[in-house]
Amino acid sequence: VAVSCLIIFNFIVNIANVEVMPEVGSTAEDVFDYMDYTFTGIFIFELLLRMFVEQMRFFLQAHNLFDFVVIALSVVSWFFEEVSSVGILRMFRVFRIIRLVRRFTAWR
Repeated sequence: VAVSCLIIFNFIVNIANVEVMPEVGSTAEDVFDYMDYTFTGIFIFELLLRMFVEQMRFFLQAHNLFDFVVIALSVVSWFFEEVSSVGILRMFRVFRIIRLVRRFTAWR
């Protein structure tokens, strides 16, 4: 549940970042970048924890592979921020929200 809340909060922060469109070098840009690094760091920790617990079974579940790819793309985007297609890489995180919504509807 905690990770689900973090995913939703991260989604809201990403929407705010797109709406605000902070100027390069501004304090607002620094805040959004810091939040991005923090969320990604938490998601990396959670992913590594699941990999440790599940070991090789981790790679047999499609949703785990999906999370792995999304988080890997987030990390890759850190190193290529000046490339315009990085926004596309970051948008892959939106798919985590879609997966989360599917999970909630399946619980009903």
